Amino acid sequence: MTETSFVDSLLHPGFYKLGYVTNDRDQAVDVLSERLGIEEFVPFEPAFTVTTEDGRTGEASLRCAFSAGRQLVIEVLQPVDGLVDIFTESLTDSGGFQLVFHHVAVLVEDLGAVKKAAAALGLAPAIEAHLPTGMSFTYLKLPGLGHYVEHDQYDGDSGAFLDSVRGKRIAKRQTAQRRWHQGPPHPPQTQRRTNDGQQGRGPQGRGGTVPRPGPHGGGPLDGPGLPAAQPDHRRRP
Repeated sequence: MTETSFVDSLLHPGFYKLGYVTNDRDQAVDVLSERLGIEEFVPFEPAFTVTTEDGRTGEASLRCAFSAGRQLVIEVLQPVDGLVDIFTESLTDSGGFQLVFHHVAVLVEDLGAVKKAAAALGLAPAIEAHLPTGMSFTYLKLPGLGHYVEHDQYDGDSGAFLDSVRGKRIAKRQTAQRRWHQGPPHPPQTQRRTNDGQQGRGPQGRGGTVPRPGPHGGGPLDGPGLPAAQPDHRRRP
């Protein structure tokens, strides 16, 4: 086990993910695709055994999705069943769609050293899991910040799924992003004959007119189709 400080494991070059909890994974994917222009998400539905800070051990199941094609990832997690308290605590009972920031995630090589450094500060994992595939992770709540940090250690080929998602080729949605922020391009300027026989061309010519876009700048964007969810029990949030 290597010696490390907890801050070194928090402000770490292995940072790779922002995690958000939701009560509707598919709607969350649609919102992030349409409003941020994220081109593609890869869904998965992990189930794994966790141990909680208060000593409980049991299954946890979620519906998740990773954004694809970049080294930095956005993950959405919908808690489904079992020991998912740390995910449901950010959601309210008010009804309606919810999407809430939950955690950052860091890839580390020695999860035991991270836990030891955290313990020196009086911090213990809210949940911890060691998957048969070789992946291990913890979630620690950061005092004063109100969100979690997830530390992930991948041994063997347990990181193959994450690597495939980050390395996926995607079609950029530059046009969609421009449309969302700026509205649709102006339509062509109309032409009409002026009273003195000359043609006006928009506001530069006499008598020209320019049709204006509607008050909302056009209709909503079409988000990408969401692939059918495929369970992958080797993965976790």
